[in-house]
Amino acid sequence: MFTSLAAVRFAAAFFAVAAFPPFTVQPGKTDADGIPTTSATLCVTGEEPCFPLLRFKAPNSQIEYFFALKPAAEKIPLESGGSLILFSASYNAGGSESLTRLALVEYGDKGRLIDLLPDVFISEQGERQIWKVSEISSMPVLVTADANWNPSPEETRLAPHLFNVWVYVFDAKTGKYAKRLQYVTSKKYPSLDDVDAINVIEPERATILQKLKT
Repeated sequence: MFTSLAAVRFAAAFFAVAAFPPFTVQPGKTDADGIPTTSATLCVTGEEPCFPLLRFKAPNSQIEYFFALKPAAEKIPLESGGSLILFSASYNAGGSESLTRLALVEYGDKGRLIDLLPDVFISEQGERQIWKVSEISSMPVLVTADANWNPSPEETRLAPHLFNVWVYVFDAKTGKYAKRLQYVTSKKYPSLDDVDAINVIEPERATILQKLKT
């Protein structure tokens, strides 16, 4: 008899995902000040429509974020033989701060392009990784980390921070990804003021895996 975790892995193994066909990415449009006005798109070669990264409007805010800048797409192979595309692009209003949206795109029935992720964002002080963790899921696992910073005289934006870590795992019941784990690191990590790239996820790997398996 399957345990609940084994049942999820068993169901995920039979979630049919096609191999993603050849594709291109296009940046979104910007206004005269370089502020995005449309989002980047992922297009399957010779097919329509393309997949645009969804815009985002923060609660109680009039600002709409269009993710137009630095579009990137990475093919993620699956154990089943299919593949997904990790698609991302950023919003920037002209300063040093940015917000990047992530999408994990499936090539579905009749060529539909479907984002399997909930709303997932990282700032310029964040990072992301795709893991293969067969004990948790036969589908890729998405891990993100971002600075957990509340402005204060003692901690500037570019000082070392505690970091929020989020882990997203495929849910076979819904056919989508869901947040499986969230925690705040117990130690502070350097920000981009002191290092060339954020490096939190790899040092936290053992803690993340332990929490996932608990």
